[in-house]
Amino acid sequence: MVTPTQSKLETPDFESQASTRRGVSPAVEWQRTLDPRRVRFNRSDASSLVSGSEHRGVDGDADTIVMAVTYKNRKVGAAYYNVETSKLYLMQDMEDDHHLEIIRLLKFQVAPFVIITSARSDDQLMSVTNEQAEALPPFEVEVRPSTDFLYQGARSRLLSLRIGSDTLTTHARSAQNSKTEMLCHLESVVSLENREMVGCAGALLNYITKAKLTGAIMENDNMEVSSVEHFSLNQFMHINADAMWSLQIFQDAAHPNIHSKRSKEGLSLYGILNHTKTPLGRVLLKQWMMRPCMDIAVIEERHAAVGFFLRPEIRYETDQLRACMTHIKNIPRIMARMKTNITIPEWEVLLKFAFHALKIRATIHDFGAHYEIPLFQRVAETFTGDELKQIGHIITNMVDFDSSLNEARFVVKPHVDDELDEMKRTYHGLDELLVCKTPPLEVLPAWDSHSDTIKVFVQLGYLITVPLREGMTEQKDFDIDGMIFQFCTTNTVYYKSDRMFELDETIGDIHSIIVDREIELMQRLQETVLAYRAPLVQIAEVCAELDCILSLAEAARKYDYTRPEMTEESVLEIVKGRHPLQELSADVFVPNDTSMGPSGPRMILLTGANSSGKSVYLKQIALITLMAQIGSFVPAEHAVVGITDKILTRIHTRESVSRRQSSFMIDLNQVSNAMKSAGERSLVLLDEFGKGTDLADGIGLYGAVLEHFAAAGEACPRVATATHFHEIHTHNLLRIAPSVLFECTMQIMESDGRDDGLTFLYRVMPGRSTLSWGVHCAALAGIPALVLRRGQEASDKLAKGEPLLRDSDSRDRAVQATCDEVAAVFLRMQLGDHRGGDSLDGLWRAVDGAGEAFDAVQRCGSWSAVRSYY
Repeated sequence: MVTPTQSKLETPDFESQASTRRGVSPAVEWQRTLDPRRVRFNRSDASSLVSGSEHRGVDGDADTIVMAVTYKNRKVGAAYYNVETSKLYLMQDMEDDHHLEIIRLLKFQVAPFVIITSARSDDQLMSVTNEQAEALPPFEVEVRPSTDFLYQGARSRLLSLRIGSDTLTTHARSAQNSKTEMLCHLESVVSLENREMVGCAGALLNYITKAKLTGAIMENDNMEVSSVEHFSLNQFMHINADAMWSLQIFQDAAHPNIHSKRSKEGLSLYGILNHTKTPLGRVLLKQWMMRPCMDIAVIEERHAAVGFFLRPEIRYETDQLRACMTHIKNIPRIMARMKTNITIPEWEVLLKFAFHALKIRATIHDFGAHYEIPLFQRVAETFTGDELKQIGHIITNMVDFDSSLNEARFVVKPHVDDELDEMKRTYHGLDELLVCKTPPLEVLPAWDSHSDTIKVFVQLGYLITVPLREGMTEQKDFDIDGMIFQFCTTNTVYYKSDRMFELDETIGDIHSIIVDREIELMQRLQETVLAYRAPLVQIAEVCAELDCILSLAEAARKYDYTRPEMTEESVLEIVKGRHPLQELSADVFVPNDTSMGPSGPRMILLTGANSSGKSVYLKQIALITLMAQIGSFVPAEHAVVGITDKILTRIHTRESVSRRQSSFMIDLNQVSNAMKSAGERSLVLLDEFGKGTDLADGIGLYGAVLEHFAAAGEACPRVATATHFHEIHTHNLLRIAPSVLFECTMQIMESDGRDDGLTFLYRVMPGRSTLSWGVHCAALAGIPALVLRRGQEASDKLAKGEPLLRDSDSRDRAVQATCDEVAAVFLRMQLGDHRGGDSLDGLWRAVDGAGEAFDAVQRCGSWSAVRSYY
C-alpha cells in the first residue's frame, strides 16, 4: 500500500528559476543587491511572494526621484523624474543670482535621490548642489558630460520620447506618435523655448536610459514615462529650509523604539495637521505644506471642501470615508510592479482598493446636491463603477488567497481554467494512481518482498525504491528483471520500470506543470489589470486629495479652526490669532490681532520684555498665512489673508560645522536673501537681528534694513520684526513714517515695590518698551541672587551713562589700603634732603613689604600679613 507520506513530490525553487528565465542568475541578483556603487531606483528589498517586508512596499511613503539641474546665463533650469509614479516634471527657466537660492529650494522641496549636473558647471553650482543639509535625505550627485545638456540633442530626445511605453528607448514610431504630435503635446505643457530646462530634461532621459542599459538600474524596475507635467516654483509659495525649521513646519523626533532606524514626526505643524490614512495622502499633504499654493481658486476649493466635511449632520459619512481610506494603499507603486513581480498581499490590496473605492463613490454620490464642490465632481468623473467592479470581479474569481498564502505562491481558484482543474484533480488523486502502478510482489526479489514504494523526483520522474541490503557491491547484485537500475543512496536503491516510464509520459512532473500554468494565468491577469492602469492611478490620486481634505477637516474640528477669507490684495488681517503649536503646550493662550495691508502699516516693530511672547507672535503670523494657502482652516476668530509668494525669516540660527560660517554671518545671509527676494506680496520675519555683533553695528544694521524695506514704497513687503535695541527709539534712529511702521509692545504688569512682581500678559498693544527685563528673566531661570544684584547694578549704571566700576570686597579694600600706604611713604620722602638715600631705602622697604604681603595672601588667603606689616 502506498501511503501519502511515501508518495513524495519535490518542487523546485521557482524564484531562482524565474531569475534564470530573465537571464539573471540568483548570484548576480544577490551581488547587485549588495553592491553600494549601483544606483538602485527600487528601494524595496526583494523577498518572498508573501513576505511582510514585501508588503511594506505597498505603504511606502518615500518616492525615488532623479533630478537634473543647471545654471547658465543667470537662469536656473531643472527637470526631475519620479520613478514611483513614472512622471517627468519640467520647470521653466527662472532668473537667479550667484547665491542660487532656487537650487537650494528645489533640493528641499523635491528631495531627490540622485542629482545630475553638467561637468562644466561652475564652482558655485557644484558647491550648492553638493550641500548635504540636515533637513534633506541623503542624495548622490552624478556629474554628466556637458554634451548631454546641449539644447538640440536634448530637444530631440524629448520629441522622441514614448509616453506610456515600456522603456525609455527612442526609436522610430508610427505616424500617430510622430515627433510633430509630441511637439504639440509638450508645447501644451511647457514652452520648449526654455533652453536650460530642455537641456536638463535631455540629460535626465539620457542618464536613465544608459543606467538601465548598463545594469545600474535593475531589469525589473519600471522606467517608463507615463506623463509629462509642468512644475514651476512661481505657482507656489517660496519657503526655504531655514524658514521651515524656524517655524517648526516639519520636525523629526527620535523613534521610541531604540532598535528602529526610522524617525517619527515630532511636535510640528505637519504633525498636528496630518490625520491622513493613505500613503499617497501623507505624501501629498507634505507636498502641499512644502509648496503652498498661490492659485486662489484652488485654495478656496480646498477651503470649501474642508468646510463641507465639518458639517455636523454628515459626521457619520465623514467617519465612513476616513475608514475607507485606511484600505487605499500605494496603487501607483503596485501598478509599476505589475509588469515584473507582484505579491499576493498586493493582489489583496488591489481587491480592497476596488471595493472601498466603490464605497467612497457611493458615499460621495449620496451628498447629491453638493456636487458644486469640484473635488466631488472629480470623484464622480474618475470613480467609474464599471471598471472598479470589473477589476474586483476578475481578481475575486481568479485568485485563491487562502491557498496562495498557505503555499507561498500564486494559486488560481477552481473553474477558471478547465485544463488546470483537470491537472489538479490528477495531482490530488496521485496517491491512488501510484497504488495501482506499484509492481506486483512477484516482480521484486525475495529479499525485498516488503518494498512497494514509489517516489517522484522533479528531474528524474517516477522511481521504485528498494532497500539497500548488505553485500550488494557488484553490479549483478543490483539487477532485477523488468527493472532498470538508476542510482543508489546510503540505504536505498532506485529503479525504473516500464510502468514508471509510462507515468513519466502520461503524468510527468504534474506539480511543476500546474505551477507553470498558474504563472501563465497570473500573467494574463496582470495584463488585464494593466489595461486599467491609468484610471486606477487617477482614482488613487483623487483618493489622496480627498484624504488630505478629510485630514484638514479633522484638524479644524479638533483644534477649533475657522475658514480664512482669501484675497489677491497684499493684506493680512487676523482677529484673535493663535499659534497652532504653542496653544497645545500652554495651559492658557492669549490670542492677538494683526493688521498689515496697503491701507495701513505694512511693517510691525515689536518690543517688549524677554520671554514675553514676541517670537511666538511673529511665528503665528507666518503659520496662519501658510495654513491658509495650503487649504487649511486657521487658528483665529477671523482672518483675511492676501496671497503671499514668499515667507522669508531670520528667527533662529542653524549652526553647523559644515557651513564654515559664524552665527552672525549666517544671520546676515538670511537677511541678505530676504532683501534681494522680498516683493510686495512677501512676508518677512526678523527676530532680534543684529544681536551677534557690536551693539552699535547691530543697531545700525538693523535700522538700515528696516529703512531699506520701507523705501520700497508700494512694493514694500509685509515685515514683522522684534528687537531689544531700545536705542532705536531713544535716539530716533528710524526715519520711517507711522503710516508704514506700526510700533507695538508686549503688555506686562508690574506690582508695587516687589522684585518678583512682574506678570507677562502676552498681549500686543500699541506703544514702545524701554526695558527688556533681562534680570527678571534670569531670576526665573535660577541665576544666583549675587549675580542678579550685580547685573542689575551694572544695567542701571549703563542706562544712566555712569562709569561701570568693579564691585569691591574685603580683599579689594585691603589691597587698596596697602597701595595707599606705599603712596603715603612716597609722598613723605624729602627728595631735596641730603638724606634722600635713606628716604628711598624706606620706599623700597615699603614696596617690598607690600609684595611680601601680597605673596602671603596668594599662599594662605589671609590679609593679616598686610595688616601686621603696617
